[in-house]
Amino acid sequence: MSNAKSSKISTTRLASNNGINKNELFSKLAEHGYILRQDNMWILTPKGSNAGGSYVNSDDFGNYIVWSQDLDVKSLLTDGTLSAAEKFNNRKISVKDIGKHYQIAPSTVLLVLYELGWISRYIKGWHVTPMGTTNGALQRHVDATGVPYVLWDELILKNINLSEAIYNANGKSIGNSTDKSFSTFRQKFEAKFRCLDGHYVRSEAEMLIDNWLYLNNISHAYERALNLYEIQFSFYLPVARCCIEYISPDLPQKKLEELEIKRKILQENEIDTLFFSNSDLDNIDNILNKFLLKQKQLVL
Repeated sequence: MSNAKSSKISTTRLASNNGINKNELFSKLAEHGYILRQDNMWILTPKGSNAGGSYVNSDDFGNYIVWSQDLDVKSLLTDGTLSAAEKFNNRKISVKDIGKHYQIAPSTVLLVLYELGWISRYIKGWHVTPMGTTNGALQRHVDATGVPYVLWDELILKNINLSEAIYNANGKSIGNSTDKSFSTFRQKFEAKFRCLDGHYVRSEAEMLIDNWLYLNNISHAYERALNLYEIQFSFYLPVARCCIEYISPDLPQKKLEELEIKRKILQENEIDTLFFSNSDLDNIDNILNKFLLKQKQLVL
């Protein structure tokens, strides 16, 4: 039994042993469907369990995932360095094919893809966004009418973010997590501020932002993860495909580093973002109005 335990190491230790950044390894494990980000915690998927991942419990860190020291990290990194053309060279499928796979209507698939920010509405039809291209989308047009539509690489059916979004849209959860999995996180960073729309947020400032968006009829999600990254964003506005990121005045060094990663992700995916701090609260109406008008979102 002791040998079995000693052969398991944390993701951070696994990254260190292989000479790579821990955030890069977390991203690759998520990209390959081994882990899933939920409520700011990493959840082990069935695929991850089959690859030898498991949970351990620590008084200091709560539940966290450990892996075999022999996990083939090199193959995860090699797959991730493929070009878009090399990575997405499988059979191309339509929204109808995706709907058939998940046993849901194609119209629901379109709405989920739209909410994820992978496609955008056109006068008639749909356009691919930069995030959609990253996930294997191909822009096509109907020959007779010129109406745009999107095809997807078959690999999309293994995309953990799409699966989670579809399951959540149907009132289900892709993970088999328990409250115990998140106990340490929730005790330290409890979302205890209830907003008018029922969202629970982690600060009074976030509550003011959430309430402002709700009262101005702006559809928004709180702590929404975008794409295959481990980082969540304070507020995501799916219709405008933009973010509002709240910056706490007492942000620790680790979170400041995470903030820079967020900026890079948002820039790469061409997602306009308003970085909002406590000093902006006295002028919240003007600041949010100006930002949303820039996104062509009408407010009162």
